[in-house]
Amino acid sequence: RRVLFNVPASDERKVRKAVGLAALDNVVLDLEDGVAPSHKEVAREAVRAILPARSFSGRVERLVRMNAIGSGLEDEDLAMLAEVSPFLDGVVLPKAESAEQVE
Repeated sequence: RRVLFNVPASDERKVRKAVGLAALDNVVLDLEDGVAPSHKEVAREAVRAILPARSFSGRVERLVRMNAIGSGLEDEDLAMLAEVSPFLDGVVLPKAESAEQVE
């Protein structure tokens, strides 16, 4: 990977543009810092809709950046990620403070 290309999952216009860029190595649908607290569920619903339905350009990796462990938002993110896992290439776990959080 050259760079992680983060896009707020709640911003449909930015997601649509990123999905069509063939020069990218990956698209990271961000649920964390790029999404306002009041839009977290909107972002999760967008990921549920985007991953199965969108045709990503070229060999773009489809990644989701979830909310940090301990944020109080991780359980809902993990449940949603389990639903879309067949369409997902990986998960970005931000602000991990220990190996236990990654496990």
